[in-house]
Amino acid sequence: SWLGGQQLALFARTDSGPGNGLWRTDGTLAGTFQLTASASGTTELIEDFLYHAPTERVFFTYSEASGSAELWSTDGTAAGTALFTDLHPGWDPKGPRGMTRLDDRFVFAASDPTSGRELWISDGTVAGTQLLADLNPTGDSSPEYLTAAGDLIYFAADDGVHGREPWVTDGTAAGTHMLTDIHLGPGDSMADTPWWPELSESRFTAVGDKVLFGAATFADGIEPWVSDGRAAGTMQLDVL
Repeated sequence: SWLGGQQLALFARTDSGPGNGLWRTDGTLAGTFQLTASASGTTELIEDFLYHAPTERVFFTYSEASGSAELWSTDGTAAGTALFTDLHPGWDPKGPRGMTRLDDRFVFAASDPTSGRELWISDGTVAGTQLLADLNPTGDSSPEYLTAAGDLIYFAADDGVHGREPWVTDGTAAGTHMLTDIHLGPGDSMADTPWWPELSESRFTAVGDKVLFGAATFADGIEPWVSDGRAAGTMQLDVL
């Protein structure tokens, strides 16, 4: 990533005890050093790196010694590496996940005390980081498998009515909707279930402006599906 006019690589490294610290390198010994401390005797995790070009910062999920995971960012310096925003004050073991670029913004799953685990969007500023859509007003929609294709982001979510199904967003609340209810009713077409444990692997794969994914019904079992982001353009592929 280009940070502060330098091309840097970021990585997590254990320096003492089981904790992980965030490090950076520009390919030289002098330019390789730690950005966040890892406390001895604690477990800290650093996950989900995303480079945001407009702000020239890298965003990542950092689980501190307390076990709470939050959204952090860095400009490649120790002084510029800090908590970006605390979306869920208190203890949140999952934290932001699945950060995916959408034009000059990024979309991700996160929790807050009011809406639960839902779909969020950010322009790289604290003021511009907000809930995109509360898909499940009675619980957690738990978006996952976020995948960009064309000008859209596809993901799986549970709205509390139709089960876990394929969804899509263009970055607006009005443009965030379920593609189709593949497993009719409250059943899940995209979930890890006792009936179809293979569905834990039913992630989206971008092919041009479309996505391929695995989904299941009781009638047909697990089959390949394709979507162009429209309900009419979401269909099962006839593969023997």
